[in-house]
Amino acid sequence: MEFNMGTIQNRKDILSSVLLFLDKRSEFENIRKQIKENLLKDQLVYSFHIEIDLGHLFEYDVSLGNRILKYPLESSSLFQEIIFHFCQSHDLLPPKTTLAQVYAHLKIVHFPSCGFDIGSLSDLIKYINYPGFVKVVGVVIGISGLVKYTQSTKYICPLTECPGHDGNHYIRMHVSGALETHIVRNDFRCGFCGEILEEAISFRNLSDKMVIEIVPVKIVNSGQKIILSNERLQAISVILRDEQVNSIELGQGYTVVGTCRVDRNAEDIVISLEANNIMKFKPSFLVSLSTSSRIIQKLHDVCTRSPWLWPFFLAHIFGARIVPGGYMIKLRLLLLISLVLDPEVNYLHILSIGKESSLYFSLVQFAQKFAQRFFPVSVASPLSLLD
Repeated sequence: MEFNMGTIQNRKDILSSVLLFLDKRSEFENIRKQIKENLLKDQLVYSFHIEIDLGHLFEYDVSLGNRILKYPLESSSLFQEIIFHFCQSHDLLPPKTTLAQVYAHLKIVHFPSCGFDIGSLSDLIKYINYPGFVKVVGVVIGISGLVKYTQSTKYICPLTECPGHDGNHYIRMHVSGALETHIVRNDFRCGFCGEILEEAISFRNLSDKMVIEIVPVKIVNSGQKIILSNERLQAISVILRDEQVNSIELGQGYTVVGTCRVDRNAEDIVISLEANNIMKFKPSFLVSLSTSSRIIQKLHDVCTRSPWLWPFFLAHIFGARIVPGGYMIKLRLLLLISLVLDPEVNYLHILSIGKESSLYFSLVQFAQKFAQRFFPVSVASPLSLLD
């Protein structure tokens, strides 16, 4: 009995901390504005986005900051409860609105360095059973196509005389780590009478989903050493949803805050990161070539009078041991340009299509040895996690 009373008191303290945090941040005014927008759209689920700066929160309330960091789903339910009661007490939502119709999304806008940074896929594997947030900073090297997933749906009891037939008692909404089968199933039962619930398909809400592959900065900075060694350069798969899919660019740097998830497909186990937030940043990688040889310096002296001879001869000689001179001259020239681009210029993306794929791959591998950030992607290794 003492344990139960202690648990109740602890929950009251946490809810009080959430209430004070929302009040200090003036989030209740933002909630009023969001409600006006949601009511106009006549949505089944009222979603509220709360931006969380963990760095500032740790200074304000360490206990609440740690709870959000390590138990995001539980923390989201606490915010959901406070927002629901605030809306009820101020008559901001329709009278029959239930707690299940309110969703609080805690969007992490700043993630301090606190020991949960991911530098490689092996680091992510360590967090398989960890429910909290982790962070990875890296470069996007692969983007999948968009697919649809069920963001939310509604179930009702088939018995008309049952209280579960009317109202919004049974709403399923996607949360981090959930599968499609957690949202859409045919074995949910009514809490009033025990009958199997039926989905009200007209209330099903679909949204966009995408998978990207990101190489951590730690690997990018030491990429050339890894290429020349026997180590394997392995990207991390990141699942993006909703508005996160709109601004992703191949080759750009991003900071991703999310939770580790494990998907099992038959005998395969796929470990990935489900993004809570993704923020663009500008990498400070320096592109440099090896010291020029005497023949290169001599060619440069000869070709100073013509702006075209110099790049032509360079492209002609580049990779001469891989493919014959003058062959694939455009591809060689583009690879050379990508090696000498200034970091201030947008990174060059090269698409090579042809029958001699082995020669393409060999030439790209040759160029890769001279670059600090250079990631070849082939159609032989498509992105997964979209089933």
